[in-house]
Amino acid sequence: MIVWDNGTKKQRVYEIWEDNFHDPVSYANFYFNEVYGKNEVLLNEEMSADENLVKGMLHLNPYTLHVKGQPAEAKYIVGVATDEEYRRQGVMRELLVKTFQELRSRGELFTYLMPADENYYLPFDFRFGMAQVEQELEYLPELRKETEKQAKDIIEKDSKDSIDAKQESVAKNKEVLLKKEEVENKTASGIILTTETKSLPTVGEVVAVGPQCENDLKEKDRVVFKEYSGTKVKLDGVEYIVIDEKDVLACIE
Repeated sequence: MIVWDNGTKKQRVYEIWEDNFHDPVSYANFYFNEVYGKNEVLLNEEMSADENLVKGMLHLNPYTLHVKGQPAEAKYIVGVATDEEYRRQGVMRELLVKTFQELRSRGELFTYLMPADENYYLPFDFRFGMAQVEQELEYLPELRKETEKQAKDIIEKDSKDSIDAKQESVAKNKEVLLKKEEVENKTASGIILTTETKSLPTVGEVVAVGPQCENDLKEKDRVVFKEYSGTKVKLDGVEYIVIDEKDVLACIE
């Protein structure tokens, strides 16, 4: 007997799904909690004295396809499965025939699926329109290297452009462009300073000085500046920072 599930057999359908597809629990739970209620589920049942036993199932996912610019409603067939006890008894055939009859009566003349084995569906006039192939190409490692290099070049160019823009900004304002020095977090005796114990100055090397600056700073000078001030830019792992002239606290001789 072919019937539409109204939600009362959801648990049994879940069990058949698990037995046949072995999906991760997270995906199965997502499907049955979020998607199942939006689909139409056709069941092939066997009548018994106590309750009807589910022999097999077929799920219809609703999709809107666009053919020559026009929308067309279609169903994507998924979750076609038969309980192990009832296999090779025509259960799936009955489900598919009923599905085709129902869709035709609605005027939905196109349906599609992604088969585990095309031989299951060729007798029902399904034909491949696309095949998904996984293959490790011989040149893939080289292609990956080239792609990574291109990405790195783009990042470096963007960073350099940003540095150039900062230098241009410095030239027009009372600003100083610094290359921030890495702060040593270990004492000469080898003691590691934690965030709570270290109280070290923020030091940088002058890269450019704005012409409007009123101090005597010049390129290569080492200065102490206010922590958390300025705008930071990173290039090739080196951190640069643009600060206002007033945020320079001292020049290190």
